[in-house]
Amino acid sequence: MLAVLYMVGNGGKWEARWTAAWEADRRFWLDPVFRLGVLEGGGERGQEGTGMAESGDLRLAVLGEPLPLGVAEAAAAWLTERVPDEWAEAGKTGRAAAGEEVLALLREAADICRDAADAAVKLRPECHAGYPFAAVRRLASGAMLLTSAGQRWEEDEKSRRNFGRRLGRLARRAAECLAGQSLLPEETQRVFADALPEMKREEWLMAVQTACLLGGVNLRAAMEPIVPSGPRNPSGPRIPAGSRNPAGSRYLAGSRNPAGSRYLAGTHIPAERRFQAGRRIPERGRFFHLPLTERVRSFIRRWSGRAARGGSLRCRRCGSGEESMRRSPCASCGRVCAVCEACLTMGRCRECELLIIGRPERRAGCLDFPKGSMEPLLDRWKLSPAQREASAQALAFIRENLGRPKSGGEGIFHGDRRFEREGRCEANRRFLLWAVTGAGKTEMIFPLLDAVLSAGGRALVATPRRDVVLELAPRLARAFGEDRLSVRYGGSPDRKRITPLTLATTHQLLRFQEAFHLVLIDELDAFPFHGDPMLQFAAGKARRPDGVTVLLTATPPRELQREVRMGRLPCARVPVRYHGFPLPEPRRLRLPELSRMLRTGRLPPRLVRALRRSVAAGSSLFVFVPYVRQAEVFAELLRRHASMLGLEAGQIAGTSSRDAGRGRKVQSFRNREVRLLVATTILERGVTVPRSDVFILDADNAMFDETALVQMAGRAGRSAEAPDGRVFFAGRHMTAAQRRAIRHIRSMNRLAREKGYLVRSAGRETR
Repeated sequence: MLAVLYMVGNGGKWEARWTAAWEADRRFWLDPVFRLGVLEGGGERGQEGTGMAESGDLRLAVLGEPLPLGVAEAAAAWLTERVPDEWAEAGKTGRAAAGEEVLALLREAADICRDAADAAVKLRPECHAGYPFAAVRRLASGAMLLTSAGQRWEEDEKSRRNFGRRLGRLARRAAECLAGQSLLPEETQRVFADALPEMKREEWLMAVQTACLLGGVNLRAAMEPIVPSGPRNPSGPRIPAGSRNPAGSRYLAGSRNPAGSRYLAGTHIPAERRFQAGRRIPERGRFFHLPLTERVRSFIRRWSGRAARGGSLRCRRCGSGEESMRRSPCASCGRVCAVCEACLTMGRCRECELLIIGRPERRAGCLDFPKGSMEPLLDRWKLSPAQREASAQALAFIRENLGRPKSGGEGIFHGDRRFEREGRCEANRRFLLWAVTGAGKTEMIFPLLDAVLSAGGRALVATPRRDVVLELAPRLARAFGEDRLSVRYGGSPDRKRITPLTLATTHQLLRFQEAFHLVLIDELDAFPFHGDPMLQFAAGKARRPDGVTVLLTATPPRELQREVRMGRLPCARVPVRYHGFPLPEPRRLRLPELSRMLRTGRLPPRLVRALRRSVAAGSSLFVFVPYVRQAEVFAELLRRHASMLGLEAGQIAGTSSRDAGRGRKVQSFRNREVRLLVATTILERGVTVPRSDVFILDADNAMFDETALVQMAGRAGRSAEAPDGRVFFAGRHMTAAQRRAIRHIRSMNRLAREKGYLVRSAGRETR
């Protein structure tokens, strides 16, 4: 996409802008009748104006040639910081500088930013191999000065005002539809097709641009500009004092020296000349031992922001850096521009693509939480004592922290940064609900959601997997009403609805920005959320600056456990299941490797006896194997020996992530039509089968870490009717992961016993 770079002047003030719909900006600034209609149709947003919209004495300095979107944004940022300094030093007013000097500065900014953008691409030969890289065209004659007096309008005043009112109304409706969302143009058009059927297809971009002028929408390039805004000294080493400036290039890509003139190519830099910010040019450093060509390449890379951001480009939607970028010729902007491969499955995000960010609904201060005790709210949901205590701690944290400003640099897995506000330090905005498998985490979040929704806020429940979303959706709908709930996953019918409560997969969080007061991340240790910085970035981006994040898991990552031990992460533990029975502790079962069983076609007698004992007791059996290729093969081996196990061949099944019939087999397993199910870790979460035992074969395999072992062990004993399930770690060796998993389960049982949460243990009353 191409954009127009311009500057708007009002008296002694000039402001740099860029636009994706030049006709909307031109009419808005230069036609007072049209602007009045827009402000009337814009409602509350329009009445606030833009700071310059009330004056009729407006002038535009416009660059005639459109620029690639990222270059235009970088040039506008460069001008925003440069203009006040340039003209303040010269003692000039905006009116005096409104002529050729404004146009010259506009052309200079475009040249600098486009040169830097092209130089960054040329540093990567693989980006343009076989592609005829076009020479940079100068824009020396492409700027013009526009005033309202020189404009001709074909329509009469009534038509222009009515057109402005219509566009203002569309802009207001567009801002309401996009509130808290971060969308690409194609996604935006799909939202408008459902929510604004009266909008014509060719009007959507003008409506969005008008909403940006009225302050309801932010428009950004999909990737951060490669040129830092302002005449800052680049990070890293500088050119040594007394050495030559590289011939044929400007000093610092065209920036001015303190005297206001550029250094000539090939001339000496004065040895005692201070650098712009008053820093002396260093004369030593390892940088200066490099060959001259390497110095120049390193200098350009550093100046383009590689040292500061880990790459010359950064995706604004998913936060990925240069390592996720792939460059190719672009027909839209005529350059070699980058595509972010990290978030490609959610829509193509190019360097020259427009990112439309709807501003969240405005709310001042904290939400209207009820004063006094939260006991009536907790009583409504009939929680167990352990669940009630954890929910009460989370509610107290939310009430204390919701509405405060955001602490900088905070992420899902990062430590907190404290800062002072009103004479006190604020902790980070994360709270951990550490509950064992089967503890009823869903029931514990109901009071949190109820409190935020009742106070007028918006809440999000995010889970990594689609099947968990489909399972939770009816439960949340019964609790809070279908009209207040929207469910978002790939292909969901109501993914465009805006409701107070949103249930979504974690990938859908890429489409939100500062939208929710409360963000609940369920199963944060599960694939694909755990270990994916993109999804963690999206979860932080979806929360409002004054919002709160609640993390739910039975097996928190070790870095979070470390923060809990250090007191940096508030935490509430639920060490017991809802029925009050202890967690089944794993037993060791010494067996040969599974590959040997499959190779010989024989089952070890120990395994046969253990399986037969569970079948005789009436239990359903989870049998976990490490690899997909082993699931169905081992299931077939068990079918051949079904009579030895006390089963029929049809009661044994195998499944994995590649099995198209996995859902049908899991349902048959729940209905007890299948008594033994061989599976991979795909079923380690989200599956509850009453009266079940768990066998983990090759438990010493590196595929099974502590988290996976604890989650798989958690499939046993989940029902109140049969809480005494059995868990076996089968293998040749006892690994550190197995020891940590057993220690984890035992520590939770010990904590539950100390707090008096256990109602029974091995058939005896504990209280």
